[in-house]
Amino acid sequence: MFEEEVQRYFHEHAITQRNQSRDRDRHHRPAYDQQLIIGLDDEGVAAAYSHYRPPAENLPEELVLPAGAAIRMLQFLGVAVRYRSQGGKFADQVVAHALWNILDQEPDAAKVYIVGEVDYRNEPSMAMLARAKFLQMTTGGPAPEARLGWWLHVLRRPQADGLRGRELAA
Repeated sequence: MFEEEVQRYFHEHAITQRNQSRDRDRHHRPAYDQQLIIGLDDEGVAAAYSHYRPPAENLPEELVLPAGAAIRMLQFLGVAVRYRSQGGKFADQVVAHALWNILDQEPDAAKVYIVGEVDYRNEPSMAMLARAKFLQMTTGGPAPEARLGWWLHVLRRPQADGLRGRELAA
């Protein structure tokens, strides 16, 4: 099953490799600063997401971002099958949680450029990102090496105190 292959890849390769890096940023944190968040409910895993600070050379040429900008890659975001087919309500809550978590990881940044890749066949994920005000920058296609399209969201830090848990400035 495709979904099991994806889960295995992230668990066995992507997350482990990034967190084992000895590279450091200017704050002496791991350069990739990989975060894996797993949300549980009474039945087990309800949702999970991961994000990290990507090296600039790993971003496509089409994404021209300001030099020195805070950039986070939303590596994956998944919702348990039991929460799907509900119009995206739960998925939207998970995305909002991920956005707040990303801001927490970049405390000095007034804005964070969030990038992500989505398989061109994954219509629910594309709809979820569109609802969260991500913009599709490139589209994927049927060729195996080109299935993923790039998405971008510029997240601005809320200026007012007390906004935590409410709305993010888009």
